[in-house]
Amino acid sequence: YSGSNQDLKLVVSRSYTNQRKKSSEMLEIIEKLNGMHIVGVLFVLGLVYIFLIRITLAQTNQIHPVKTPQERQREREEEKERRARAKKAFTLDELKRFTGQDGTPIYIAVQDPFSDEITVFDMSKGVDFYGPGGPYNVFAGRHASHALAKTSTDPNEVEGDMSTLSYSEKDTMAQWYLKFASKYPKIGYLVLGDDTSTTSVAASEAKKDL
Repeated sequence: YSGSNQDLKLVVSRSYTNQRKKSSEMLEIIEKLNGMHIVGVLFVLGLVYIFLIRITLAQTNQIHPVKTPQERQREREEEKERRARAKKAFTLDELKRFTGQDGTPIYIAVQDPFSDEITVFDMSKGVDFYGPGGPYNVFAGRHASHALAKTSTDPNEVEGDMSTLSYSEKDTMAQWYLKFASKYPKIGYLVLGDDTSTTSVAASEAKKDL
């Protein structure tokens, strides 16, 4: 009888051990399946993300196509030419209309120290200085190179013979020009007639060489 009990216990023990082993194997299989499931989901999500990125890039290229360096250079040159064509030529009489009075823009012409051009600047955003009542309003609507060279606000010295300027005065004028060019837009150039006493530095130097 005792032998039978021991055999029964041994059978039960073996059965329990086998059951636990099978349960452990089953849990391992389930865990592996869960891991594979997560990996599969992440893989699918990655594919979807890549697909969406490719669609977005394709749409972006259609709206803003990628340009070659040659195309960008050509566009810059075309923009430069367009701006050059847009620059307006002013006479002295036309320039005098733009003093800031009655809401007009404020234009001032200054000799370009690096070329023959007399540049017309739009000084409207400096209305407190160059507009009506401002300390430099005397320059508004004028070719102010002579006065700027002499650092003078005397109305009688705004325009004058540029050939009489000293080198230091020409340098002063160049500093004013560079200051204006760094702050105010260039909107045109001044065309001088034969009936005006105001001449450009380049023209004055040419006359002196004759």
